[in-house]
Amino acid sequence: MKKVVKFKIGQIIFIVVLIVIVIIILITLLIKKQDLSIDTKANLSQCDGYNNAGGKASCYLELAVLYNDSRICDAIITEEGWEFQKDSCYLQVGFSVLDYHICEKIIDIETYGSDCYSLIAAEKKDLSICEQISEQIDLPLRKICYAAVAEAKQDPSICEKINQQNIKDNCYYSVAIARKDPKICDLTNINYNRNSCYSLIATLKKDPKICDLISNNEDMKDYCYKSAGESS
Repeated sequence: MKKVVKFKIGQIIFIVVLIVIVIIILITLLIKKQDLSIDTKANLSQCDGYNNAGGKASCYLELAVLYNDSRICDAIITEEGWEFQKDSCYLQVGFSVLDYHICEKIIDIETYGSDCYSLIAAEKKDLSICEQISEQIDLPLRKICYAAVAEAKQDPSICEKINQQNIKDNCYYSVAIARKDPKICDLTNINYNRNSCYSLIATLKKDPKICDLISNNEDMKDYCYKSAGESS
């Protein structure tokens, strides 16, 4: 025989009150969102007062960043040479809210799109965001993003994903400086970069012994000793 669950009057009242509170909170949030939308539209109308495309674009950009709303960026015209304002708008809002999907709206992927993905990926320390960048033959944008995340996470193993030597070297260099670890400098392929890496870390740590690692460049080694604080 099935048991019948009985609720006491007090329990029923508590549940009803709880439901009412939740409904009130949801309504309040909805009203606030609606108020912001109205406020935003009122401010957008002020941008119509600009007669030139540049002034109007700057106005939209300022409001988009203020409200963290990429939809305002959509209002920026993409002609008369102001396309960069629209891309810059998406970049700034995207980074502000850390939403890489906004980066997908950017037209100039090489200049603004790459920065958008890389900044967000580095800030969130999320390598998977770099994978959202479409690989293009002449544009190593995804590799640059990998390097940005590697520096943010201070993880030299991420640099191994990069198959372009100059970017890989820069990746190791940045991670080595971030960790102040001269051993990571050893991973760079170009001797000048390696020496420069040693010199900067020696200066940051005020450790002239690191300067001894510099090879085939006596001028840089001497400068390193001075910068690291070794008295002559």
